[in-house]
Amino acid sequence: MPERDFKGVFIPASVWLDERLNALEKVILTEIDSLDGEKGCWAGNDYISQFCQCSASKVSKAVSKLIELGYVRVESFNGRNRVLRSCLAKNTRQSSRICEADEQNLPQSNIKNNIENKEKRKRFTPPTVDEVREYCLERNNGIDPEAFTAFYASKGWKVGNSQMKDWKQAIITWEKREQREHPQQQKPKKRTCHIEIDPSTGEEVAVWT
Repeated sequence: MPERDFKGVFIPASVWLDERLNALEKVILTEIDSLDGEKGCWAGNDYISQFCQCSASKVSKAVSKLIELGYVRVESFNGRNRVLRSCLAKNTRQSSRICEADEQNLPQSNIKNNIENKEKRKRFTPPTVDEVREYCLERNNGIDPEAFTAFYASKGWKVGNSQMKDWKQAIITWEKREQREHPQQQKPKKRTCHIEIDPSTGEEVAVWT
């Protein structure tokens, strides 16, 4: 077992509340942090897997993820043995410049990743002509779906200089503009369908009115 001198472990709130990490990944990070001494953390995946009572493959994936998120960095690797450094460690024997950068970059990295994730979730997807047609029929507004789609496609789906966020709202705005510019123009009458019997054939036929 690797040597260490400690009286317990401490998990920062930023780590404990990070929803990108599962419970096992938080425990592995804490174990690496507690083993990060003067020469870094020399513990391999086999040791950590035994300590955390999980498979070595899970440890390998967790360590890769912690490196990707900026919680851990590889100080050296000779092809067989690696040395890890925890970016949470305050008493590690790194230079003060590296320690200060670690402490500053970690929360900034978390904030940046959260912002990027939100932007991905809100990323605009242009509608198809069929989707526009279906929504216009639902609103019975008489807007030409092909004209609407072609117009905004030519502008890169931008409203002014900003990227469009809601194409349905753009249709409503288009609809209101049409009503202002053509106040006397009536909306197309909504057609209804009913079934009648054709007297010549005796068969049921659909009649639109």
